[in-house]
Amino acid sequence: TLAYPLEPTLYTVNVLNNIGCSISEDVLVDVYDPPFVSAGADLWIHYGDVVELQGSTPHSFYWYSIDSMSCTNCLNPIVSPTQSSTYIIYVTDINGCINSDTVQIVLDGVLYVPNTFTPNSDGINDFFEIKGEEIKTFELWIFNRWGELIYNTKNMSNSWDGTYKNSPVQIDTYIWKIKYVDYQRNHIDLTGHINVLR
Repeated sequence: TLAYPLEPTLYTVNVLNNIGCSISEDVLVDVYDPPFVSAGADLWIHYGDVVELQGSTPHSFYWYSIDSMSCTNCLNPIVSPTQSSTYIIYVTDINGCINSDTVQIVLDGVLYVPNTFTPNSDGINDFFEIKGEEIKTFELWIFNRWGELIYNTKNMSNSWDGTYKNSPVQIDTYIWKIKYVDYQRNHIDLTGHINVLR
């Protein structure tokens, strides 16, 4: 049989045979509090920041994460996540009871926008590509010097090949505008320029 006591409980089993003899046995099922463990408070950091986790427990423990850590058997490992990540600390006490706690490191959204590209089909720097981390929504507009919209996308994986209406644009400087929202719900508007060389 299975028992699920919420507090220390004494269980008794009585056995009676077919000639009227009986015997009883007792068993105490003790209940322990979960072992104490804290992974520390959640943190909000910038891309590229290095932080020290603040684990705390008097018991045997180890850390786990799909992201890299400076150590898994120290209470304060150093981490520098490249994406928002969750870190879990597991503990086991002397009674064999286990517990865990998690800490989440949330990154601000970040973008890298180049200022020059060379769409000449030589296989090197042929596309205007924007790289980003922790971006939830994104939109890009590119305008020529007369304010005419020549490129627009809402997908950061798309890249501009330096054409407009299927023809190569002339060597010049073009204005771009970006609006994005990161996973911390920051709304960011950016404006800059891109030089097209051949």
